[in-house]
Amino acid sequence: MAIILVRTFIVLLVLFCAMRFMGKRQLAQLELSELVVAILIADLASHPLQDVGIPLTNGIIPVLVLLCGEILISGAAMKSKKFRDLVWGKPSVLVENGKIVMRELRSNRLSMDELAESLRKKNIFDLANVRYAILETDGTINAVPYEDKDKEDGNG
Repeated sequence: MAIILVRTFIVLLVLFCAMRFMGKRQLAQLELSELVVAILIADLASHPLQDVGIPLTNGIIPVLVLLCGEILISGAAMKSKKFRDLVWGKPSVLVENGKIVMRELRSNRLSMDELAESLRKKNIFDLANVRYAILETDGTINAVPYEDKDKEDGNG
């Protein structure tokens, strides 16, 4: 029993350190690569905890390798826009000048209902009031409404 407690504590410390090195993002703000690494780390770390016959290093070494891989991917994404776009994608304009860009909705597999729901959460109930609605790389939709002056001047 004591061996299981010690092993669990060691794996917990390694996981805390690994997640700390990955950064301080909230779960909803995790990029795809970070989410994949977090899921893999949880899975790999659980095996030596479930079976005392598995050496502890069989759980710790893969966690450290994944951590290093994530740090390398994040570093490369910070330095190269092309790599960042390849790994994390680009924002998509879903509404432009009050008109829905159906091509972007289809390519992002979003329905009109999902778009409308996201806009309602931002207190926008009429698409004619939206200058731009952008699907960000983290999955959130940001909307830029027209200002009253823009609509009156015909600048929209």
